[in-house]
Amino acid sequence: WPGLCPVSTLMTICINTIAESSGNGNIVKVVGRLQADDFAELLRAVEQLNDPVSLDLTELQAIDRTAVTLMRELIGRGVEVRSASPYVTLLLGSERQT
Repeated sequence: WPGLCPVSTLMTICINTIAESSGNGNIVKVVGRLQADDFAELLRAVEQLNDPVSLDLTELQAIDRTAVTLMRELIGRGVEVRSASPYVTLLLGSERQT
């Protein structure tokens, strides 16, 4: 993952996708701050991939209220959260994250 996101003061998030070599799906890594305005970019990344899709939110630093609601809807559609900070896990209101 290191070095995949360009450094920019204008960018609030960086989204990278990686296909797992085990064939167990795709991982979408979200880095930075996720705001409602950025969510369309995340949704595009997820929708371009074949199921199953997992989100790696380890480096997600902040998420606004609207993006939390949209993220919950995405999880409800079957997207798995693989890892997230305790803060993000609490905001998403699910104990399924590790």
